[in-house]
Amino acid sequence: MLKSRQNWVVKSNREAGDGRADVIMYPRKLNVGYIFEFKYATNVHELEDMAKVAIKQVEQNQYEKFFLPQKLPKIVCYGISFYKKQCHIEVKNL
Repeated sequence: MLKSRQNWVVKSNREAGDGRADVIMYPRKLNVGYIFEFKYATNVHELEDMAKVAIKQVEQNQYEKFFLPQKLPKIVCYGISFYKKQCHIEVKNL
């Protein structure tokens, strides 16, 4: 949806730090960057834990390094886990 907007940059499965982030996006005005990492839970009770695992993966693999050339003042990470029609979202400022 945002990819069609000319004022946003959206990258999927891009190398970032020591791995590949699921989705990275930022406005062309370069004031904030967003990292989305997705995980699938095998049951509803794993939703919160898997979202936290996603955040931890972003931190361990240093996906925020993708934004070093842009020198963004703020980077927000979303760990999102899914199980069937339910989801859990964890958010962390990096």
